[in-house]
Order: sequence, then structure tokens, then C-alpha cells
Amino acid sequence: QTLVRDQDPGVRLRALQALRPYSEEVDVRRALSSVLLQDANPNVRVLAIDVLVDRQTHDMVGTLQQVIRQEDNEYV
Repeated sequence: QTLVRDQDPGVRLRALQALRPYSEEVDVRRALSSVLLQDANPNVRVLAIDVLVDRQTHDMVGTLQQVIRQEDNEYV
């Protein structure tokens, strides 16, 4: 909930760090996907990508491709 709804990007970044060990769980991956597609802060989106890449799973490839198509920030 905090990851998606908190107004403070710093809080969302800390929530992402806290979820890193659980990134293989379905609910966490859904939240990460939501962050990637909807969060206005590029730092939050970059960290979400970093968390996903750590696990090297392929189930988020479609979401990452969608982010690449819609992203206008070269750092994301």
C-alpha cells in the first residue's frame, strides 16, 4: 500500500528497498508493475526496475517493454 499510495517519493523508495527480499512474491511483483507503469517519480521507477532485475525472472518482460515504449526519461 505504501509503495503505491504514499505521496512522499522518499517513503516509496524505502518501501521498495524493504520489498527487495520479497520480489519473487506475486503480490509484490504486481505492486512493482504498478509502480513501473504509474509512478510519477523517475527515481522510484528506476529502483523498481533494479529490484526486478535482481531476481532475473522473465515474467515482467512485457511490463518492462511497455515502460520502455512510454518512458521519456533516458535514465529509466
